[in-house]
Amino acid sequence: MPPVPSGIRARISANLDAIRTLHRIEEHGKSATAEEQQILSRWSSWGAASQIFDDSRQDLRDDAAELRA
Repeated sequence: MPPVPSGIRARISANLDAIRTLHRIEEHGKSATAEEQQILSRWSSWGAASQIFDDSRQDLRDDAAELRA
């Protein structure tokens, strides 16, 4: 099992990877592969990375835009 993401950047990256993976799985109407399950298991919710919703965080601007999309 992959390590749990630590730190804001790692958590945001893992969450966005999980969202992208879930969209791909749903788009193809299939079950998650073992590799996809590992990506999904790294989801840590936005409570641990709530800074992504802070519009003053310019360093997270691109990630926030991707999340909104």
